[in-house]
Amino acid sequence: LFLRKAQQQRIHAPDSALLSLQEALRISRVLQYEEGIAGSLLSKAFCYLDIGDYPRSKKILSEAYTHCQKASLNNKRILPSFYNGWGSTYSGLGNNDSALHFFYKAITVLEKTVSGDSSLLGQIYNNAGTAWLQKGEFDKALDYFSKAEVILSRTKDSISLGNTYCNIGLVRLERKDTAGSLTYLQKALQLFSAKNNSHGIKFTFYALARAQQHLHLARKYYEAALEIDSTSAFAAGVY
Repeated sequence: LFLRKAQQQRIHAPDSALLSLQEALRISRVLQYEEGIAGSLLSKAFCYLDIGDYPRSKKILSEAYTHCQKASLNNKRILPSFYNGWGSTYSGLGNNDSALHFFYKAITVLEKTVSGDSSLLGQIYNNAGTAWLQKGEFDKALDYFSKAEVILSRTKDSISLGNTYCNIGLVRLERKDTAGSLTYLQKALQLFSAKNNSHGIKFTFYALARAQQHLHLARKYYEAALEIDSTSAFAAGVY
């Protein structure tokens, strides 16, 4: 119950989500429920990732390791989620080689244990693509984003698909394909707006500003993004 509640709170009220997760963790420890302990700790780590607190995310992931190992006997998605947490943390810190190491570990486990319609696999393909994008390897980035797009379209995971559309837009922008970039960024904005996902909307506004060829249009998107930053609980520019 508290885990589901935290998932609903995570986007708009991360502090409330953390309180819910702390209660879920307390109950799981009383019951000695390893899957609940692992899930609560992983969710806390991802909440701290959302707000850019990478040292705290690393600390919680270290604490979660033994619990994830035990829980993985019954839940094959726990360890890939754990590896994804480490990969996302290192990606946020700019250590893309370490990030890719963990993303590939997650992908290896998932490709052996889940169907091709796993949203988690699609999300990790997207994250691996992001690491390659940050390394300037645009072909490799687009390859992973394309894999993510196929899976996330099938699973109708609209927020994760919006992330992938936005990333494809950024790759196309780096390749000087402004029209293609704008097409994908608008698709991302449509998905985020439908879910009222301020985090995704903000990041897409920043990307749309970069894609504009006229200063007054770029300024419009920057101002819209900054307005969300001023009213959001998320750290500015963190994605």
